[in-house]
Amino acid sequence: MRTILLMIENFVGRSASIYLPLFYSIFHIVLFSNFLGLVPYSSTPTVEIVKTLSIAFTLLKGILLIGFLTHKLRLLAIFLPSGCPNGLIPLKIF
Repeated sequence: MRTILLMIENFVGRSASIYLPLFYSIFHIVLFSNFLGLVPYSSTPTVEIVKTLSIAFTLLKGILLIGFLTHKLRLLAIFLPSGCPNGLIPLKIF
């Protein structure tokens, strides 16, 4: 567990270490779902598009919600290239 925490702190930063349980649980959900495919005559749950999309959209909503609560509208600047003219900003974001 300590190694994973150090990896997250190196890649994301020390402030993101509070999200270790989220990273850890998502990793284990995918890992054990794929391990189920090793059982003879069974299929992995991640093959079903519903489960894959539900995990993806739930994470996307959560990340965007946390981003908007933390950074407000400055979060939208991530989607803009540097040096973008002001007239193109509404077209590029929306």
